[in-house]
Amino acid sequence: MQIGCTQKLLAYLKQEPGAIEDELDAFYSWSATLLTIRRRKTIAVVHEASRCGFVLYGVTAKQLKQMDQLLIEGIRRMLEAECIAPEVLGEYLQSCGPTVRYTKTRNRSAVAHLNRFVQRVEQLADGFLNESLFQPQILLLLNSDIFSAGKEYAFTRELLRDGFAAHYPNRTVFLCPMVTLDVRLHLHSPCYRRIRVPLRQSLSDFHGMLQILFGWKDYHLHSFELEPDLPLDITMPEYASLACQNDWGMWDTEPMERWILLSEVLEHHPRFWYIYDMGDRWEHEITLVGQENMTAFSGPQCILALGDAPPEDVGGADGFAELQELLQHPEDPEYLAAKQWLEGTGWKPLDMEQLQNTLNWRSNLR
Repeated sequence: MQIGCTQKLLAYLKQEPGAIEDELDAFYSWSATLLTIRRRKTIAVVHEASRCGFVLYGVTAKQLKQMDQLLIEGIRRMLEAECIAPEVLGEYLQSCGPTVRYTKTRNRSAVAHLNRFVQRVEQLADGFLNESLFQPQILLLLNSDIFSAGKEYAFTRELLRDGFAAHYPNRTVFLCPMVTLDVRLHLHSPCYRRIRVPLRQSLSDFHGMLQILFGWKDYHLHSFELEPDLPLDITMPEYASLACQNDWGMWDTEPMERWILLSEVLEHHPRFWYIYDMGDRWEHEITLVGQENMTAFSGPQCILALGDAPPEDVGGADGFAELQELLQHPEDPEYLAAKQWLEGTGWKPLDMEQLQNTLNWRSNLR
C-alpha cells in the first residue's frame, strides 16, 4: 500500500521515503500529512482518487510502532463507514498491498487535495473526542465535500462510490444498512409514522426528518432523550464535552447532535424519545422495528402514516384535542375563529405523497 507523505510526516514517523510508483492507479494510492489539533499530533490521510479520508487524532510515541496497522485499520473503518461491502473491501485492501510503503507525495495534485482535506479537518475539529483515535463521528461530514470539476461540481463521496463500482463491476459493492422505525406522537388521537431510514446519519439530520414527518416548522427547541427525562449529555457522556450552555443558563445538547450517529443511539437504545417544543412538549416515541442491508443507496421512506399531526403552538395534546372537537361543530360560536386561526398557521392534513416528496427533496440536498 503506497502512502505519499509530506516531509513533515516522514520526519515524524522517522521513515526514509521509498520509490514512488508513478504508474499506480490513484484508486489504490493514499496521501498523508501531519498537523496539530488542540496540541495533539494528528495524521490526516486522503484517498487520492476520491479525496475522501480519515484522521488519527492524538497519536502517541508508542503508537508510532504500530503505524502500519493503524493506517490500514483507518482505511478499513472509513470504507466501512461508506458502506463498502465487506468482501469487496477485503479485496481492495489486498490489491493495495499487504504492507505500507511510505513515499513522498506523488505530485502537486495530490498535495492540493491533501491541503483541502486538512482545511476540512480543521473546520470540524470542534467535534473531536479526546479519547478517540479514529474519530468515526466526523467521517459523515468530513467526506461530504463538494468541489469544482471543470464546468460542473463533484462530490467526494460520489467519486468514491463511482470508483468502487468501476473497479469491481458486476459485484455487490455496497451494503447500506437501513432501519425501520415506528414514530408515535403521543396525542389523544392516533398519530403514527413508520419510516425506513439510513442507519448512518447524524441525530441532527434525523431531527430534520422528524420535522418533515409531522409537519413541524422548527420554530422551537427540541431534545432527544435516550431514557425518559435523561438528556444526551447524561446518557452519552463520551460526547458531553460538546454540550454548551444556552442563553437561559441551561445545558444545550443540540451541538452534540451534529456528531452523534443514529447507529450509536440504536445500538444501546432501541427505544428513545424526541421532544419538540418544551412548552407544548410534543413527545415522539421512537422504536426500532428492524434492520436490513440495501445494495444501493436509498433515501428515507415513509412506509405508513396514520393521523394528522397538530399545528404549531396549539397548546399541547389537550389544546389539539379541544381544537379537533371544536372543528366538528360549525354551530359553535368559536368555530369560525378557530378555523381562521388554523388556516393562518399554514397547517395541512396528512398527505402521504407530499410528505414523501419533501423527504426526497431534503435527501437530495445532502
